[in-house]
Amino acid sequence: MMRKLLNSESGVILPMAMILLLAGSILIVPLLNSVSTGLLISQRIGLADSGDYSGDAGIEDAIWDLTFDDLADEIPNKDDSTTYDMGAPINGETVSVTVTNLGTMLASDNLESGGWTGGTGWLNSWSSSGMTSVTSAEQPYEGGYHIRLRAVDGAASRQVDLFDQPPSVKIQFWARIKIFEADDEVELKLSPDGQNWSTLYTWDADDSDDIYYFRDIDLTGYTLSNQTRIKFDAKLDNGGDKFFADDINIIRPPTYEIVTSVGGVTTTSVVTIDQGQVTVLSWEQG
Repeated sequence: MMRKLLNSESGVILPMAMILLLAGSILIVPLLNSVSTGLLISQRIGLADSGDYSGDAGIEDAIWDLTFDDLADEIPNKDDSTTYDMGAPINGETVSVTVTNLGTMLASDNLESGGWTGGTGWLNSWSSSGMTSVTSAEQPYEGGYHIRLRAVDGAASRQVDLFDQPPSVKIQFWARIKIFEADDEVELKLSPDGQNWSTLYTWDADDSDDIYYFRDIDLTGYTLSNQTRIKFDAKLDNGGDKFFADDINIIRPPTYEIVTSVGGVTTTSVVTIDQGQVTVLSWEQG
């Protein structure tokens, strides 16, 4: 009788154990994320005295709400801002927290200036060489103008400050290829100094269908600097071979400034949040 009872209980215990295991696996992911975020913050700010801790606690609270709660939804657009007091005093003091959306756009140019000087966020104008132009001919992707590269020496490059940005910066744009034959190529290149270049993407005859396609190039793993250059570089055998680019943007993950005020002490941090991963760009007091 006892053996039958034990056998019957084992049939119940096993499903219950599996349910508990599944529940634990669901709960452990956000827990590990919070531990990871806490370790990152601790490494960034070091040890803080009790007076500093109140402001730091406010920043940690905002980071948590941006990452796991709905605070990001309250400030969805660039320059959107919200201010709140933490629900409970820290070390007997009220902590005021202000969070501002700094946006994702670092530099952009939709070419609608009709020349090489348009756009925002760049360090200078486009530098062009060879058979390269900003033109309204041959149907830009959007608006009235786009870049066109032709022949063996067509090139266009521009400089942007990407120093101290998160590693997951991206270049996004629309590109189109027309009448490429064998050995025709255009390369998108990246350089931290204008001398050492890495090839990010290459177009060849297989891409030559005269249709605009969106390109999203991740710069993770590449060296970025305050003089980063991007370059479209043509290696084409005649002026009839054409490459077009339009709506060129350099973006970063969602970025926020968090400012806490408590007892006359102000603490400011800038963070990016990319799919639950937090990168602290700065954390300063005063």
